[in-house]
Amino acid sequence: MNNHTLESSLSLLHQIFRNRKSFIEKKYKINAFEMDLIIFLEIVGVEKMKEIAEYFRMKLSTLTNAIDKSEQKGILKRNYSRTDRRIVKLKVTAKGKRLYQQYQEDLKLIASRMTENWSDKNIADFETCLKSMQDLKYELE
Repeated sequence: MNNHTLESSLSLLHQIFRNRKSFIEKKYKINAFEMDLIIFLEIVGVEKMKEIAEYFRMKLSTLTNAIDKSEQKGILKRNYSRTDRRIVKLKVTAKGKRLYQQYQEDLKLIASRMTENWSDKNIADFETCLKSMQDLKYELE
């Protein structure tokens, strides 16, 4: 594959992620970052706001604003440490968990449709490509 084709494919991938953002906003009535927070909390399990801000590479004040909106929507809830009120942990609410489950079902359907005519080798090659893209992300940082 020449560089021009690869660059075109990466541009297409960028557009797919933009479409994901619109899809989440329309279907779930939350923004893509709020969904990313829910996914992160459900999969990784980190709860401390300071660690979440570090993971997403944002200022704690920026995360605080996003959490304010997420709490208003009823998808996340802050829990303050009883021993140290500076420690704030986040929990996904029942509503947030429902949105997460719906999103996971949608991803399964998309993956199934996308790969229904793929061979096992095609799937393995795709996974290898995604892994190399993830590795490159960390090399560029």
